[in-house]
Amino acid sequence: MRVKTTQEQTFADSFINIPNSQLDIINKVIDWEVIAKDLSHIK
Repeated sequence: MRVKTTQEQTFADSFINIPNSQLDIINKVIDWEVIAKDLSHIK
């Protein structure tokens, strides 16, 4: 879970990406193009 803070981002913070949720992590792991290609064959 991401910790919310009122502190402004630093220069170094602009180079990192912290996911907001587990769904963000799953979205990066799954190759959606492969799934879309496989599903396009189903009618």
